[in-house]
Amino acid sequence: MPDFTILGTAGEGAFGTVLVVRDQTGVNLALKILHHGRHTDRERSALTSVRTRPDKHPGLIDIFHVGTAATGHLYYTMPLADSATGALPGDLAYAPLTLTRYLRDNGPMPPAALRHLAMHLLDAIGWMHAGNIIHRDIKPSNILYLNKIPRLADIGLACSGVVDVRSAGTPMYLPPDGAVGPDADLYALGKVLYECATGADAHTFPSIPRSFLNGPWKTLGPAFNQFLLKACAATSSQRFDTVDAFRGALLQVLDPPAKKRPTPVFSMVLTCGVLGLAGVAQLPFQTEKPFSVPASLSPAEQVQAVYAELKRLNPDFPMVGLWKQEEGKVVRLDIPADTITDISPVAALKDLKHLGCGATGGRGSLKSLEGLRPLMLESLECKHQQISDLSPLAHMPMARLEAGWNAIADLRPLEGVPLRELMVNSNPVTDLSPVAGKAITKLGVGHTQIMDWTPLQGMPL
Repeated sequence: MPDFTILGTAGEGAFGTVLVVRDQTGVNLALKILHHGRHTDRERSALTSVRTRPDKHPGLIDIFHVGTAATGHLYYTMPLADSATGALPGDLAYAPLTLTRYLRDNGPMPPAALRHLAMHLLDAIGWMHAGNIIHRDIKPSNILYLNKIPRLADIGLACSGVVDVRSAGTPMYLPPDGAVGPDADLYALGKVLYECATGADAHTFPSIPRSFLNGPWKTLGPAFNQFLLKACAATSSQRFDTVDAFRGALLQVLDPPAKKRPTPVFSMVLTCGVLGLAGVAQLPFQTEKPFSVPASLSPAEQVQAVYAELKRLNPDFPMVGLWKQEEGKVVRLDIPADTITDISPVAALKDLKHLGCGATGGRGSLKSLEGLRPLMLESLECKHQQISDLSPLAHMPMARLEAGWNAIADLRPLEGVPLRELMVNSNPVTDLSPVAGKAITKLGVGHTQIMDWTPLQGMPL
């Protein structure tokens, strides 16, 4: 493969090896080489179909190029996943962030988080099935996070039409009845959701850990268990045969109809009248309380509550992201903030140290960091937004700020901030004197209006 420079290995499995490579334009990519097998032509056809289909799906990893190595092995390239370790691609410590790693670091998902993951993946699977493509290897390690969004990967085993899945895939995610069609993917997804909800391995299905019914799933757990038994039934006739059927049954479990309580008509009218008068009298003095989350909630429940409030204030927020907990406290949060204009709900996570709220697909809509003022962040990434005022950060013990491609002209709010890394590329910054004397080791000021570089003297750059 003369067009690529190999930087390292990202992973290896029974059906192929994933390399970290750099193409001739200097872009780092993931390149998967498939091992020789009986379905090379079929797999090439499926990969090409996914790559060339005009209506790309955001729930699938993009396929950039499909080719054949000098050894005869089929390979394809795709974007690199987010780093699970913080190391850059090519470093020995780099590892792709998969759903497997996410569950290991964060534990089982509460119902709301599972719902959003499932709907996202079902849309992607439905897109494939509509093109007569079966994935054949859906499992947590093949669900990658790219720009904080979960995406279905490893499409190299995909093929067109109905096949004997015993020749591909991972045994514990394969239906026991052998040759099946699209419902094989839905069976595998059922096993994935079992792992997400219970924290147990797929091979322990249908056993349910005792702790499962004592936590966030206490109310919905029994019905969800019945759903899983159908999704992962032993015979095809007992399983869901379409994405729509799977989705509908899952939503019936996760979105049960609210129970209506009869309201006495006369009491309701009287109450509304009294409250209406009281509201008029008190209106000038009413202020909305800051959003908060009860400390009694688990870290996962706190994050989901914040997602829900972000969604309320920013209707297009996709309610997905990455987070990390330490000692029962949420200390890191990374969210796709392309459509966010009000970031304030994040401040409810009082122990948050690291926040990523940059835009992932062009210029975002976030103009103010005021909502973050209650926090004591140690690092903030807010690239590709419309931020101009850094004063909400002035009191923070922030060591790293990555705020390229914004509207920042004044760095004076950072004078008392103990920065070690500062990236303000492509901002109208003209003066670096506010950061003079800091022990900055990494600085990004490309495409700015800076003329005087003397403030950098003495920095350990």
